[in-house]
Amino acid sequence: MGERITVVGGTDSAIAVTLDGTQAISLAKQFGSELQDYYASNKLNYMNVTDSPTSVDDQIGYGMITQGGGYSAGNGYDYIVVGGFNADVSPNVGMTATQISNATLLDQAVTIDSAMNASQNVKVLAGNTGGFVYNASLESGQFVGGNAQNNIVFTGNTLNGGNWNIVVGDGNNVIVAGSGNNTIDAGDGNNTIKSGTGNNTITAGEGNNIITLTDGNINQVNSNGNDTIVASSDSTAKNSVTLNGGYSADYNATVNLNAGASVSDLSFYNTVTVGGGSTINGGTSGTYTFNGVGNSDQSTLNDGNNSTITASGDLKVVHGDSNTITASGDLSFLNGVGTTENNVTGSVNAFGAAGLDYTLNITDSGSGYFVADVGNETLNASGSTQALQVYANTVVGGTSDFVATGGSGNDTLVAGTGDSTFTGGAGDNLFMFNKNTADNGNTVITDFSKEGSDNKIGLFNYGLDSSSLQSLLDNSKNDASGNAVLNLDGHTITIEGVSVSDLTVNQFEVANASAAKS
Repeated sequence: MGERITVVGGTDSAIAVTLDGTQAISLAKQFGSELQDYYASNKLNYMNVTDSPTSVDDQIGYGMITQGGGYSAGNGYDYIVVGGFNADVSPNVGMTATQISNATLLDQAVTIDSAMNASQNVKVLAGNTGGFVYNASLESGQFVGGNAQNNIVFTGNTLNGGNWNIVVGDGNNVIVAGSGNNTIDAGDGNNTIKSGTGNNTITAGEGNNIITLTDGNINQVNSNGNDTIVASSDSTAKNSVTLNGGYSADYNATVNLNAGASVSDLSFYNTVTVGGGSTINGGTSGTYTFNGVGNSDQSTLNDGNNSTITASGDLKVVHGDSNTITASGDLSFLNGVGTTENNVTGSVNAFGAAGLDYTLNITDSGSGYFVADVGNETLNASGSTQALQVYANTVVGGTSDFVATGGSGNDTLVAGTGDSTFTGGAGDNLFMFNKNTADNGNTVITDFSKEGSDNKIGLFNYGLDSSSLQSLLDNSKNDASGNAVLNLDGHTITIEGVSVSDLTVNQFEVANASAAKS
């Protein structure tokens, strides 16, 4: 039923109101305290709620509604309280606990149609049961009310509305904000909320809420329930949503926003669709869609864990763990980890991190660029049809174990300072070694002699020309398995399936023969 609160009703009476929800109860008590202070200083002007109230200078206009029905409220009200009338109560003492538990409540529906102008600022406390409707005019104010047995309908003026702070309880409430700047705090019921055309901050509780964002300037939504949040695709509002309430595949939020939106997913299993140029801070097991067709602005996904991402248009992904990404534009992938899959028709610039097990499939007309970091990483690009440039870690002193597999394009795989295993794939591939960046490394090439491929090994800055390269080959040996092993200055190359005697200088490219040997 909620918590019963009493506020001053006159010289010998009190009004009992019923609310639930932490924020609603707190604000109602604040209103009650303010009215008590005004009573103590003899500042209250008690008025019936009519369209033509009688105002008194230097007095606080106090309208009381203790019977159900429809009311029209004109200018002059600083407070309006709706609840049950209780006589024989000293305002200085208040109601005892027994009186509160036995208090008369208002269990009838009440509707207030405001006729106030833009200069009026009013505080409304609706503590009845049976339903309450407030239709605002031009005024600004604060509204608090509602409980599980009292659904609130608040409608702001959509043309010239004032600024409102609206706090409701745990009923199934309907709130339509006006054209002013509004703050809406809904309880844990199933609320229907529509933003206005001003700047709106909306906090929705743990119910099944439906939130519609209109063409306001800035809309900020804090979602804690199983919510559906929608903005029109052509909206120009700057919409920002924070999702706190996703708990399972059956209890989660659905968000559909316009271009340039911002969503922070702090929970699980939420489904988010945004326009191009938007940013999503990903949660866990989310489904995220970026509709960027026709929008030249790059979208951004930060983090995300075990989530599915689909993007049309260009996308940047920062961090993230074990996500699956499908993009029809260009993709920038920065420092992700876990078992991650990227399917891209555009170009890819990717930078790994320790612990990344990365599947990269680039098709259509794109190209790929991947740089490994310190630590253990795996790149599987066997499904890619376009050319790749793959770089192992080059941090001196960094410990890394990098396994890379190319696709069917003509790929370049560049060794680094750690241990690398390279499989070039079906194309004509270049396995490149640069003395300046591949010191103290060990690289295994698994498919250098693959039939139908014209693979080459590039040796740069080792001071080699064709003559000294031949000497290197003549002095190289096979390992115990018959694989050719080339010992460079600070780097060892093992070529599986190939004997040293089968290697020729024509299978190598060298550059900078004048480089000093160490």
